Amino acid sequence: MELAAEKIQGIDNLMLNPSEENNRVNLSACPDHYALRPLGENELEVIEMTGNAPVPVHFFIVFDDETGLQTSRAHSYAYQSGGVARMKNGTVIGGVRHQIKDTETGMKIKLSVEFLALNPTSIIKSLQMHLACGFSDWLQWIKDRK
Repeated sequence: MELAAEKIQGIDNLMLNPSEENNRVNLSACPDHYALRPLGENELEVIEMTGNAPVPVHFFIVFDDETGLQTSRAHSYAYQSGGVARMKNGTVIGGVRHQIKDTETGMKIKLSVEFLALNPTSIIKSLQMHLACGFSDWLQWIKDRK
């Protein structure tokens, strides 16, 4: 199996398959995570301190629903995990498009999170560290399980 395919399948497993082990891995991947709970086939409930927000944010990501996403798919990336983020009442608050491809020496990952334009730059900058923390831990866990 290609490295990128292995990683994206591992990420999808962590996000979308409920188990005690996945719950433990997801919560321990970043201290900002309070809940990452799969709901149904393509939905993830999230409660976290998103990008150093002053209070926890509660939202739902529906993967494979790209309604309104602004980040285009880079066709040179063979694998992606994308979806729209909504509040409980259905209000769209952003989305994700994480893309992975194999390279000659390993793989390259492009992580994209979309926010409403009115979010301050400080939240965006903090979320960059949040993503680096979480994905580093998730990718290491996937590698260690191999």
